Amino acid sequence: MLTSITGNALVLAAILRTPSLRSVPSIIFLCSLASTDFLVGLLGQPFYIASELYHSTDGPLSKVEVLISASLCGVSLATITAISVDRLLARHYHMTYPNLMTTKRAMYASASLWFLSVLLACLRVAWGSEVILIFEGVCITICFVLSSASYIKIYFIVRHHQIQIHAHQQAVNSFNISVNIPDSNNMIISKKRALKTFIYFICMIFCYLPYLSFSLLHATSVIGYEKNWFFAETFVFLNSSVNPFLYCWCNREIRTSTMSNYSFFSKNESNSDNMGKMDNISNFETIVVINCILNVPLMLTSITGNALVLAAILRTSSLRSVPSIILLCSLASTDLLLGLVGQPFYIASELYHSTDGPLSKVVYLISVSLCGVSLATMTAISVDRLLALHYHMTYPNLMTTKRAMYASASLWFPSVLLACLRVAWGTEVIFIFEGVFITICFVLSSASYIKIYFIVRHHQIQIHVHQQAVNSFNISLNIPDSSNMIISKKRALKTFIYFISMI
Repeated sequence: MLTSITGNALVLAAILRTPSLRSVPSIIFLCSLASTDFLVGLLGQPFYIASELYHSTDGPLSKVEVLISASLCGVSLATITAISVDRLLARHYHMTYPNLMTTKRAMYASASLWFLSVLLACLRVAWGSEVILIFEGVCITICFVLSSASYIKIYFIVRHHQIQIHAHQQAVNSFNISVNIPDSNNMIISKKRALKTFIYFICMIFCYLPYLSFSLLHATSVIGYEKNWFFAETFVFLNSSVNPFLYCWCNREIRTSTMSNYSFFSKNESNSDNMGKMDNISNFETIVVINCILNVPLMLTSITGNALVLAAILRTSSLRSVPSIILLCSLASTDLLLGLVGQPFYIASELYHSTDGPLSKVVYLISVSLCGVSLATMTAISVDRLLALHYHMTYPNLMTTKRAMYASASLWFPSVLLACLRVAWGTEVIFIFEGVFITICFVLSSASYIKIYFIVRHHQIQIHVHQQAVNSFNISLNIPDSSNMIISKKRALKTFIYFISMI
């Protein structure tokens, strides 16, 4: 998942920052494939992991996972097939190919592949019968056959061209004259590209053949859905992680653009007068790359960790009725969205160097909203722990599950409002408001934990006095609600780590 997100994001950034690449029809297909594989790592695999851990087979989580995974993996497979057909057209009609396959037609072809794959995924979710699995197997087989036929045809074209070159070369050697081979250089370049893209076909066979075998065998009731076949789906996801390396290996322009854009030192200094300026740009780009690299594992940790926590809460019915767990669930949901949506947009904004464009505004809106909700929820948790200790007798009536849900929902309003104001105005006044908001959260949390400290200290003194009485008179004394108070104290001390992390 990490490789798929990082690799495809770097490839997409390289294509977006290189205008010459965006006008090539074959690069349009590669860009579509990279976008699909990026979404597989960003959405498909996290939902798949959550569905597997939750053991969901017929629930809404399973349906969402099937819809996303089937759609994206279907688009990825179809796009790889389209690339093989595109290479065949470039070889077979190398003279008229620029007029035959334009950028606009490549975009239409990519969009049509999305429509067919999403339609097939929706049918699978709606019906979910063996007929759909057979239909999926037929579609995968058609892609295999088309790709195989394309590369076999390419082989014969390349073989025929080699025979022609050999015949011309013999003529040159026999008569000692210069013979010009029409479009020889272009044909040789096209041949090399076709042979390199053949590796896509090999990886496609390797990654999709296990799932094809499983779907056909399962649809014909030869085998059941056993755990041994889980790896068939994992192999499908593996294709999205391998493809970015193939882009860079097969296409020199993408490889050069990626390396030049994300190298640690700039190699484009034109003269000594611009050396200082180029050094500053190089240092800035180095910091940006390091920052983005650091965000990728943090994003993965945020998605995986919070997804596991939410799955554990959803699977344990006793936890869902505890008010404090409601607040923790709200915090985990916010942090999951931050890793799933906020950080990817932030990384894209940093790589694209967007400061005032629409991408930057979307990043501000999402990041400020989610970070604000996360900060406010941690503050609410500290206040909740204070209430549990200060009013430990009446706390169950004071903080109910319904009130905890209302409190969690109300925290979204000021955060989203502040984010909208920042995007709309973007002035220093908004930064002052943000500073005041953060300061209020810090003060409330600090005051809550200071008060908790004095309550715990007072309770420890009471326990010590009661213990001395027990030792003096050698009698058994019951301390009212001592056990509940000790549990509340331990929970309050443990949640203090939220405050430390927040600071």
